[in-house]
Amino acid sequence: MRSDRIGRDIIFHKPYRVIVPKEGEEDSHIPIQQNGTTWYTDGSKTEQSTGAGATNRDPDCEISINLGNYATVFQAEITAISACTQEMTRRSYTNKRIQIISDSQAALKALGAVEIHSQALVGVLKLDDNTLDVERQIIQVQSFVVHPDYEGGVNPNDIALLKLSSPVTYNKLVQPISLPGKEEETSGEVVLSGWGSTGGIIFPSMPNNLQKVNIPIVEINECKSALDALLSSGTSPLDLKANICTGPLTGGISACSGDSGGPLASKQGVIGVVSWGVMPCGSAGAPSVYTKVSHYVDWIEKNVDEPLA
Repeated sequence: MRSDRIGRDIIFHKPYRVIVPKEGEEDSHIPIQQNGTTWYTDGSKTEQSTGAGATNRDPDCEISINLGNYATVFQAEITAISACTQEMTRRSYTNKRIQIISDSQAALKALGAVEIHSQALVGVLKLDDNTLDVERQIIQVQSFVVHPDYEGGVNPNDIALLKLSSPVTYNKLVQPISLPGKEEETSGEVVLSGWGSTGGIIFPSMPNNLQKVNIPIVEINECKSALDALLSSGTSPLDLKANICTGPLTGGISACSGDSGGPLASKQGVIGVVSWGVMPCGSAGAPSVYTKVSHYVDWIEKNVDEPLA
């Protein structure tokens, strides 16, 4: 099991200027000033698990994140850097000069833009198809709310809400989807869609086209038994009330790296959010795990600006 179905896109609602020290100059970084802060990030690996961590000179500012049994250096560093920004958002830092001391040059280059921010891209079926630009919309993410009980990694309460800076325009490719009823159960066949890997174990194979597949719901106790049997600890982090699962347990089809945060839908509406699973993707006997949206309807309604229809 690993953390990217578990690897998550961290959403930032404030822009931060990122200063990336040149290679070899990490130890001669600019002294911390009133408007500056320096973060040190690193990954870790034991026989049982991998992790990411970050620290800086502010009091009580150490971050530790469990990434499951496998994670690359890039994944660990990106996760740690993202966690730094989340922590600064929580502390209400503004206009901070951020220095990142990282072991991964690839991670630093990935964050080498002037600002870290997030945008929502909607109305897209093919990433390289410009003929549908009339349907395509890019909208700035203005703010976000993460469930207060989410502890990161493979844990329950893996859900967040994004607020866009402006409304989307509905068209043939952009339409709203309803919420299920509170604690409503789902059975039978459902639809998973996303941009996650379609193959590859170590190096994911990311598609150019939006993927969609019909898959069966796996009853939650059967799901727990299957996951417990796969884990050396004998106990999975599955939450019987807050998660739902899909098969097929015969293997060959599943959510995968890059699908995290994507929708699982049925006639009831959006019933699940891709959360985590077992590697390699599509393994026999290994269900995919989702956040159960019906369990969070009250929380969703409480945290939106306007009442939901």
